[in-house]
Amino acid sequence: MICAHIRLDNGWNAQLRVEPDRAGLRQYFSRDIPTFGLLEAIRQKESAEQCAAALDCLAFGIAVLGPDRRIKHKNTAMTDLISRSDGLLVDEYGRLSALHGDDTAELSRLVALASLGRLLAPTAATSIRAAAGRSHIVSVSRGGDSVGSAVVMVAPASLDVAAVSDVLHRDFKLTPAEAELAAMIGNGFTNDDAAKELGKAPGTGREQVKNILKKLDVGALANRGQTGLARWVAVLGAITGAARFRGKS
Repeated sequence: MICAHIRLDNGWNAQLRVEPDRAGLRQYFSRDIPTFGLLEAIRQKESAEQCAAALDCLAFGIAVLGPDRRIKHKNTAMTDLISRSDGLLVDEYGRLSALHGDDTAELSRLVALASLGRLLAPTAATSIRAAAGRSHIVSVSRGGDSVGSAVVMVAPASLDVAAVSDVLHRDFKLTPAEAELAAMIGNGFTNDDAAKELGKAPGTGREQVKNILKKLDVGALANRGQTGLARWVAVLGAITGAARFRGKS
């Protein structure tokens, strides 16, 4: 019920009551904000739309999930991944799932821990198998200060290796060979597979990864090895792609 108090010219006070359903205003109200005024409800709706638009500019998929993996919100990139069944899908109950059962089980475990605030670290990383033998790097974190939700971020497996290599070489001072190897690892290749693809011996690739981790020295990245490197490079590639997209718009 919306209530408005007005004072008439003759000095009388009047109260106007309107039911949102009958007035066509239900879209501005939810059970979470039943006592807010109309202007505050509109302000919150506009703020939420601005946040959603910002998320849609990013090249990596983002979804807010409940403890049972039910989707509360997803950005455009996540919607695209799901629509292509590129490693992810939405089951009949509206839950974010993976194409492979063991990947879904691990995702479910991390989402449950994150939504309850029980992750051992601010974020947890895993991988989900995608098309053509590639893997998506998936990061799961707690959804804000309150319990009950988790944020899942999926860095797309299909990166522009050349563009990411340029960024790593230019901005992070890796050699061209190291930058190319790191970019391929971020694109879902294992260390040995990336080395083989580039015509290098596995031992050479492993030694280069050690040098890459030392040079990057980003937080605790060096302690996370190849998995940490893959996640970091994939996220870097996704952010770089988003920056180029926004720059052209």
